[in-house]
Amino acid sequence: MASTWPFAGRSGDIQAAGTHLGDPASAGVLIAGPMGAGKTRLMGELLRQHHSRAAFVARAGACAAAAALPFGALAHLIPPEVPPSAEANLIGWAARILLRAAGRRRLLLAVDDAHLLDSASAALIQHLVSLHAARLLATLREGEAVPSAITGLWTRGLLRRLDLGPLPQEAVHEILEAALGGQVDTAASSRLHRLAAGNPLYLRELVEAGALAKANGVWRWIGRLPPAVRLGELVEARIGALTSDEQAVVELVALGEPLGAELVAGLVSAEALESAEAKGLVEAGHDGRRVLVRLAHPLYGEVVRARLPALRRRRRLRELADATERYGTRRGQDVLQVAAWRLDSGGGHDARTLVTACRLAQAAHEVELAIRFGQAALDAGAGAEAAAPLARGLIMAGRAEEAAHALASVAEPSGDELLRARVAQLRLMTVNFGLDRPDEADRMFAPALAGISDVELRAEVIGQQAYNLAMRGSCTQAMELLRLTEPTPAGPRPPGPAPRSSGLGEVLLLEAKATALGQLGRCAEAVEACRRLLDATDLWRADAPELMLTLTYTRHLARVLDGDLASEEIGAALAQAAEADGWGVAHAVLTACLAQLHRLSGKVKTARRLAHEAYARLAATPYAILCLGEVAHAAALSGEPEAARAALESPAAASLGLMGLWREPARAWLAALEGGPAADLAAELAAEARGRGLLGLEMVTLHDVVRLAPPGSPPVVAAAARLAEVAARHSGRLAPIAAEHAHASAATDGPALVAVGERFAGLGLLLHAAEAMAQAGRVLAAKPVEARAWALAARCEAAGTPALAGLRAPGLTDRERDIALLAASGLRNKEIAERLSVSPRTVANHLQSAYAKLGIGRRTEIAAALDLTG
Repeated sequence: MASTWPFAGRSGDIQAAGTHLGDPASAGVLIAGPMGAGKTRLMGELLRQHHSRAAFVARAGACAAAAALPFGALAHLIPPEVPPSAEANLIGWAARILLRAAGRRRLLLAVDDAHLLDSASAALIQHLVSLHAARLLATLREGEAVPSAITGLWTRGLLRRLDLGPLPQEAVHEILEAALGGQVDTAASSRLHRLAAGNPLYLRELVEAGALAKANGVWRWIGRLPPAVRLGELVEARIGALTSDEQAVVELVALGEPLGAELVAGLVSAEALESAEAKGLVEAGHDGRRVLVRLAHPLYGEVVRARLPALRRRRRLRELADATERYGTRRGQDVLQVAAWRLDSGGGHDARTLVTACRLAQAAHEVELAIRFGQAALDAGAGAEAAAPLARGLIMAGRAEEAAHALASVAEPSGDELLRARVAQLRLMTVNFGLDRPDEADRMFAPALAGISDVELRAEVIGQQAYNLAMRGSCTQAMELLRLTEPTPAGPRPPGPAPRSSGLGEVLLLEAKATALGQLGRCAEAVEACRRLLDATDLWRADAPELMLTLTYTRHLARVLDGDLASEEIGAALAQAAEADGWGVAHAVLTACLAQLHRLSGKVKTARRLAHEAYARLAATPYAILCLGEVAHAAALSGEPEAARAALESPAAASLGLMGLWREPARAWLAALEGGPAADLAAELAAEARGRGLLGLEMVTLHDVVRLAPPGSPPVVAAAARLAEVAARHSGRLAPIAAEHAHASAATDGPALVAVGERFAGLGLLLHAAEAMAQAGRVLAAKPVEARAWALAARCEAAGTPALAGLRAPGLTDRERDIALLAASGLRNKEIAERLSVSPRTVANHLQSAYAKLGIGRRTEIAAALDLTG
């Protein structure tokens, strides 16, 4: 960890304060903010950046101990002995001493914690600033009483006040990576940003307390806030002394926030709640007609919960549960919350209630809570009824061995056919994906199906097995299996009532079909099927909440093959997964999807970082192959052969063969980086995809041949012929453009390559666009096209591909670029000259030079040449 905590995220504040300090009408700046906001660091940066030897800086640090002493804050600057002649005018005498020390330089008073100034020091500062004999740069803590001599300076307009807000998320991430000297998981930095509320001091204390740990090269949240003496002392000092009733309010809210204000007042008193709010301990806000109470700072709750004695904690939880039940559990979340409080307080629960709570927690994607409820229900003797949702929760958490053990620990359900189907479906899922034993899952399928007579329940098992096949890359076989959705029953239905059906079978069948269709070139149908299911979560969320992830991934992959880089939907799903307790698998898979979108849009460095972050979470699971594919691709494009090779050599999960197949094209890009037969490798991969019937993968790898081989070469001619056939069968926008690119490259048709490049740019595929434009530039030997290619490539984070090799920047000087940008914005030469304080002739000369370098003839072409539309 860095010995000096990094300073970041305050560039706007530095600029604003620097502007105030440089304003002749301003006598200085007051920097205000809460404890730990970084006021002192900001003042130090301002002194370092904005003041040279022309100023004499008189530093002073006020403190409570010196507040009772005259000139206590400035004692190191003023002689201890006051001459008798000065006693009549101490302020004037002290001012003369400071001005004499400054000599001919401008006196700058730098005062830390100005709210603690003694009255004499405050009066002296007011005297010097009011006479414009000195400027003031001071910090003060918000919410504290400030000497009237200082407040008068800004109320009279002599000083400008700068209030420091919390650090933004991006700055916190930057600080953490600089302090820890390595990559930090985005979700971890987001969590620390929330806990610290953007406060640099709290952020540092959290890190030094051990909130993060390094795993697989990435710093990640350890899963809990570790006890930390200093952090607890800081928070407790901020909370201050409390009455017993105020303490009760804080403890109750810490354990249950947000809580209804009426409930808290009923448990303690309205006066105690109002007092806690007045002290800044809790905050109240409206949620519809309800008034909800939260702690004023996220860390208050963490520290209070960590330091709460066990027996009092249990009592408070029982109080919350009893009160909530008295007021009425009107929402599903209320039922879940009460059940959690009962469980944590050691209260008894019947097994059926625990099973219900487990299913509710899963539906809310509270995975760790669901596992706790499921295990408690299993321990209470609920059998298979508890083992099924418990196993589902464990699978969602990536704990497949435990899921398999839970399912094996109970007898085969005999009387309930729905439960028997559900257990069979879960066993297929666990053995196939969790344990990565697809052959064993295949052997289990027929016996499991034979034991179920109801057609709708058999569909659950068939749908799961079809999805298993599709995710292995056997999409044609999956579609064949799906045609058996109404097989002949295994035998006569046993006597008694008809088995219950939840409708999950139809959902699983459609999920498997969408997965297969997306790979077979029918992307629009796949996206529509996923949309239908995601718009109807009420049909399946309680029974199979993991479908939120699998359907999002299936739709993502189909959209990529369609040419739709819908990153906003992945980003929204990622934010939702970040809030789910314990569903790290979902967060990591979605992070890998986001990495793929960034790579396709040309942001290869960003993709590399995100893919590595996802791998750090999934390294011990079969889903690691998804991340490794993106690591291999992004590393090869970023010029990191060792990282790409390591990702390609890692073993792939057999159950996720489809993801493994999508990793393989990176081999061609690694070969290109190392000077190998890249185009031949891509052609071989295309032939393999064709043999499997994976039209989407064949389209991508054939297009890789076009991107890797020179225009007009035999590999491109061969790929163009096949791509035309593929595009005729593949839905979406990407396949036709890829076929056009192949045709234009095979024919060395420069204008057609330019048109293709612009079409790729329209889809957001900037690397593809830059490559097509670079190929066109070589064919046409045209400067405007080469400039456009360079501008597109410049947005691709230094991606390196054969098509971009040798591409050169237009070579504009800074002045030429400034003038070109202003001209492109619509300003006339005279207006540009006035803005830059140069002559119109100078502007015209620079524009003519820029036109020559860019290969254009007029200002209307500047935007395209410099890719300003991006």
